[in-house]
Amino acid sequence: MSTVDPTELLPTEFHPAALQAYRWLKGFMITNEKEYIQFRLALSIAADHGNRHAQVCMGTIERLQNGQPVSDRYLMGLAWTFIYLLNQEYIDGIAEQRLDPANPPDETEFKL
Repeated sequence: MSTVDPTELLPTEFHPAALQAYRWLKGFMITNEKEYIQFRLALSIAADHGNRHAQVCMGTIERLQNGQPVSDRYLMGLAWTFIYLLNQEYIDGIAEQRLDPANPPDETEFKL
């Protein structure tokens, strides 16, 4: 008998925040058209120059616009990118507040 760990997502289960991310993205694209166009243009230029983050975001935008399936992590990644672009100074200020100042942040801080 196997037990299901309630803290783990099942392979077929979307992250619970994915629906909120999707609703926020669609609302942002409609109600903030000017910012959305600016962000999309910036991401497009960065993607054309090989920026992987921008390439993934542009692919997600295209799939959303074409009504194609988009996984929860792509939805949440795109939503976070737009939220970050809207609030960059505030988010960076928080991110600089480290729990352990003796250890500088780096790319290996989180093992994914």
